[in-house]
Amino acid sequence: MFYYSQTKYPHIFCNSYWGHHRSLEGCLVPDEIIANRNALIEDFKITLYAHKRTKKTEAQARVFYGSLPDKRGKASVLTGYNAHKYTAEEVDRDHAEYYKTATSIVAFFSQVTSDREHDVILLNGYKQWNNLYWTGRIRSYAKIILL
Repeated sequence: MFYYSQTKYPHIFCNSYWGHHRSLEGCLVPDEIIANRNALIEDFKITLYAHKRTKKTEAQARVFYGSLPDKRGKASVLTGYNAHKYTAEEVDRDHAEYYKTATSIVAFFSQVTSDREHDVILLNGYKQWNNLYWTGRIRSYAKIILL
């Protein structure tokens, strides 16, 4: 069974990367994730999955590191769990998804983040949102980009 078929909005999620995953026989996506996915559509008034994005939208969805100083007050590069995903400037966003509303694109991504990475993401205009990918250490973030 595809993940998207477990939601109230299969016509939207069937186009997403997440929606194309299949549940193993007898193993469904946790109720919490399905409820969060349904709330995503309802809370943001999403009308469809955004297959195509403009360069402007992509640029506004990016997350840059360097705006948060290290403990000594100097700009730093991330180390640890996600260090391989970062340059000195930009934070890679795992599991990025884009959805359309009447007036905006809502950019989401979900990944494991340290507290420092979390702070950087928030400084870049994202808000932490209900977990959209899996329960556990993964955090999900949302950013509204006006059209």
